Amino acid sequence: MFKPTIAGTYQFQAKSNNSGTPYKDSEIVTVTITEPTKKTITLKNTPYRADNAILKIKRINSKDKNGNNNVTDKLVRLDNTYYNEYVLEVNNKGEHFIENLIEITFLVVNKSIKHNNEVITDYGQRVYPTALTEIVLTQVISHNKPSTRITTFDQLRESDLLVFYKIDIPNDNSQVITKSYFEFNLNDMGIDYAGDLNFTEFIEQ
Repeated sequence: MFKPTIAGTYQFQAKSNNSGTPYKDSEIVTVTITEPTKKTITLKNTPYRADNAILKIKRINSKDKNGNNNVTDKLVRLDNTYYNEYVLEVNNKGEHFIENLIEITFLVVNKSIKHNNEVITDYGQRVYPTALTEIVLTQVISHNKPSTRITTFDQLRESDLLVFYKIDIPNDNSQVITKSYFEFNLNDMGIDYAGDLNFTEFIEQ
């Protein structure tokens, strides 16, 4: 099965095996895949229009080896591997307030981190979520006015529940990432979003 990850025109042809059989190559089939445009948030199996999407990376106040104050990306350690921590929020706004939202906390593996006996010696480079990065879900908060539900994953695990099909790397600490495309599905809730994604940093207190 062919699953395209980017828009474009694709051509397919069934080839003969050239083993003396009378079969010939098939006609070429051309398929055009267009950019997705859907913006939907689903709660309790009911779809709503997604009005806003925000991707936030968690940062913390810390001290360097000389005791100087510093702000660094928050790192989570699992099985001797370090991860960056992100929060993705997609919401639906009512007349005055947000009425429905899904907020997903997840980890992205960062193999550039260097450490010695659990002491970080090099913070490496920040890793952003993409179609290829390893993602681990930790918590999902869903709000469907007037109720709120929190799903916490007791067993941290790699997950294909959240997939970033297309997302550009931000150039600044806060910006709009255009033409992003991602999906999320868990039980009776989900996200199918293609469009602008607001990226920002926030310091965890």
